[in-house]
Amino acid sequence: MTTVSNKLAPAQVVAQLNDLANAHTDWENSTYKASNTELYALLDRCFTLMEQMKGTTKLIKELNALLVAKGIVFNDGTSLATKIARFVFNGNSKRITGYARVLRIAQQEKPANLSFAAFIQRNGGVEEVRKQKVAGVLTPAEQAKRNMETAETYFVSSEALVQDIASAAPELHPGSETGYQFAAALVRKNDDGTLSIVYGNNKSSVVKVLLAEAGKLDLPELDAARRAAEAQRDNALDDIAA
Repeated sequence: MTTVSNKLAPAQVVAQLNDLANAHTDWENSTYKASNTELYALLDRCFTLMEQMKGTTKLIKELNALLVAKGIVFNDGTSLATKIARFVFNGNSKRITGYARVLRIAQQEKPANLSFAAFIQRNGGVEEVRKQKVAGVLTPAEQAKRNMETAETYFVSSEALVQDIASAAPELHPGSETGYQFAAALVRKNDDGTLSIVYGNNKSSVVKVLLAEAGKLDLPELDAARRAAEAQRDNALDDIAA
């Protein structure tokens, strides 16, 4: 992975970002349909700037200010690669999201002695790199699934926040065809401080959302559940292979 020294001043970041945005406009208006050479060079410059900026708060704040001024949407969770791509390519289309993914993949996978353009070409072009899975990084869907498996393994026998209650309401009982031992409940806090369950839902889609959130908890007790879920998943894969 390439390491670039962070020695830029905020004004230099502004100048480079504006220069990159202008270069994108020139590329799009002239050779966009004819050649990818200019695109690779443009992304190479984005990559270098990203490496120079990462971890430097004052530089990232300058970029954030430019995005706000340009009316480009982002939030606290938006990656630096995505912010740079949105500013340089002026928007938030799927194509621009793809460029940001290429930058992130190159950050993880590109050998230090290989240029960005050479890395892209070696791997079959921008689109092929975009489709790659970053080693050791799960997609959001894969992570959500793992969180659900962890939560299901742990909460099926964990200590309850509220001790055993009885209710005949069918929506508070697990659905007979969902495969889960859980249902979701909407809890209201009353004026006297007590809590009341006012709505229940046992649909798989709702239960899955709660399990995925519960699986994110940073609790020591969940470690064993994570290991158990992973072992269960590995055993299932072994059975398929057999």
